[in-house]
Amino acid sequence: MKTETIKIYKFEELSKDAKETAIENERNDEFYLSYDWFDGLHEEFKEELNTIGVDCEGFFWDIYRKEFTADKIVVGDYQK
Repeated sequence: MKTETIKIYKFEELSKDAKETAIENERNDEFYLSYDWFDGLHEEFKEELNTIGVDCEGFFWDIYRKEFTADKIVVGDYQK
């Protein structure tokens, strides 16, 4: 079995040129700022909510803060 050891640096420890290279490499990544994976999950979740009788208008899930918000939630006769 082959073992390879690499040194990992924090972003703050990099030189200015290395920071610019790291940022540019991230920008050139094919998945940079790609939220295509999220759209399907968003729609599936809304369908699941409708299945159990929850109607959400303006539904939003903040993937960074992990917060669920909706402009209006209607469950049966209850409305918030």
